[in-house]
Amino acid sequence: MLLERQFGEIINVKNLTIEAPEGAGFDMRREFEALKSSTFYDGRRKRWRWGLDNAQNPDRDRAYRASPELLALFINGQFQNEGIAEEYATLKRTPIHNAEKKMWYPQNPRMGVSMENHFYTQDQLLDILVELRLDRNLGHNKYEALMNNSNFRWQGYWYHQVLDRGFFGIAQPDGHTSHDQLIGIFVESFFDKEKAQERYDQLKGSDFHVRRGQYSFWCLYLEDTQRPDNVPVISSNNELMSILVHAQFDREQARVEYEALKKTKLFDHAKRQWIENVAIEDSTMKMRNLNRTSYVQLLDILVRNAIRQPNPQFETQTPSLPEARNF
Repeated sequence: MLLERQFGEIINVKNLTIEAPEGAGFDMRREFEALKSSTFYDGRRKRWRWGLDNAQNPDRDRAYRASPELLALFINGQFQNEGIAEEYATLKRTPIHNAEKKMWYPQNPRMGVSMENHFYTQDQLLDILVELRLDRNLGHNKYEALMNNSNFRWQGYWYHQVLDRGFFGIAQPDGHTSHDQLIGIFVESFFDKEKAQERYDQLKGSDFHVRRGQYSFWCLYLEDTQRPDNVPVISSNNELMSILVHAQFDREQARVEYEALKKTKLFDHAKRQWIENVAIEDSTMKMRNLNRTSYVQLLDILVRNAIRQPNPQFETQTPSLPEARNF
């Protein structure tokens, strides 16, 4: 079965049981507020910390990132509408947003380090998710514009980031990550679920989804798969985003995949947190990075909600997207 192929000897699918928290007892608002009251959130600055170390100490880097801020806004919009537009407008007035280009920097400037030439595809796609909660037509138009921007997308793949060199308006795209491709498919599922499912299946059959020994997983960077000496890394954000996408088409199977993933070393059962990643060495999963990010914990809330029930807030029809490029 799928999970036997994906997680090898770790999961016995026949004996797998679904745990109660993802059933009727799950409350998205409660889980979100609980996370917001934890150390992952800086109540004084009213910003999400990037992450914690294994001892639960906050990241010393005081810079805040666009990705958890935007993802939190999207989650907040799932159970309430009031105040979201104001929070979004406030975030746009911070240094992580370029008002002229209407794009997001990955983080605010810190210690003299400027991010003004960096734009991550992930952040622009997360922005579209927020726009969908506020104005579906505007979100649709933003997605079309990004889809047709060759600086961010080429031959069906999303670039990881764009480095705007500032010389004659020249931009230099850089790298391809699985996470960007998966977020793109998740966004597309709100417009065209059938096309999104086709893309997801195609992506799973591409070099973004790799196999090392008994494990199959999403690679961090596509370019890494070309390096035979590269140590394979399984990241929680890729695997969770994949389950979130899969839940749009097959909620029951996505639920089984989620419970299987929780039984791997990516999940810290004592603290009920996802760690950043594990490495595959000598055909076994080994702890690599015990840090845990706010982004992944937020993503977990979204996944748990998606496998619990359909999302009626996105059931309405939207205009068709232009013909998309094939992978």
